[in-house]
Amino acid sequence: MTFSYRSNGIASILLLVLLVLGVFYLARGIYWVLSWATPVLLIAAAILDYKVYVRYGRYVWQLLRTHPVWGALVIVLSVVVLPLVATFLFFQALGSYQSGRVIDRARQRQESQWAEYEEVEVVDQELEADITQSQPLRPELLKDNRKDKQEGAGYEQLFD
Repeated sequence: MTFSYRSNGIASILLLVLLVLGVFYLARGIYWVLSWATPVLLIAAAILDYKVYVRYGRYVWQLLRTHPVWGALVIVLSVVVLPLVATFLFFQALGSYQSGRVIDRARQRQESQWAEYEEVEVVDQELEADITQSQPLRPELLKDNRKDKQEGAGYEQLFD
């Protein structure tokens, strides 16, 4: 069996065409499913957080005011690829809703953080007397290790 550039090139091109066709049909199927789910996604996004529509509208309006051509293109594309826009808005609303819930839970936890406590008094009178009458540390009890550290006596003795 010999190696031929011509036959391997044709096989590679054929494989590439099959791969592109597979990706195309997969994307087409996903778009078809999303087109059927668009009304549900739009309603769910409105229920979860209606402000995503307000933010998207403000974004498009700002784009129309600053760059009219791009704004018009975004409006046309929003109509053409409505299932993708609806999916985007749904996931944006879902994320906003989830983050709002997490923030609310943290706020509630922080506000109700106070724990019940009871002040405990010292029962042992001798222990209390020892604590109040403790003597300060005497300097002669504190050992000065600076001299040993400078000489390195402990380290050098390890190798003797």
